[in-house]
Amino acid sequence: MKFFNFRKKDTNDGNCCSCSSENKSSNDESCDLLVLGGGCQKCNNLENNLIEALKEMDLNLSVGHVTDFEKIAAYGVMQTPALVYKGKVLLTGTQTDKNSLINLLKKEIF
Repeated sequence: MKFFNFRKKDTNDGNCCSCSSENKSSNDESCDLLVLGGGCQKCNNLENNLIEALKEMDLNLSVGHVTDFEKIAAYGVMQTPALVYKGKVLLTGTQTDKNSLINLLKKEIF
C-alpha cells in the first residue's frame, strides 16, 4: 500500500515538495504537517524522520516542506528546522529523531 510520495523540487511557490499524500495538492495550506526550513541537511533529516514516524504509526498524513523564508516567518518561526501541525508550531530550531517525533505526534494528534 503506497502512502507517501517523495519530494520534488518546486522553486516557484517556496515549497520544495508537494504534499506526501496522494490525495493532497502541492500548496502548503493543504498539508497536515509542514517542515519549515531552507532545505539544509537538518531540515531534510527532520522530514525523513517525520515520514518514518508516520509510517511506523500507520498514519496517512500529508507532509510538505516550505523553503520560502517569508512563509516561514509568517508562522513566527525564527529558527529552522521547524515542524507545524495544522497551523500549530510544534518544534523550532531542532531536528528530532523518529521516536521523539512519535511521542510528540501522539500528544498532538490523539
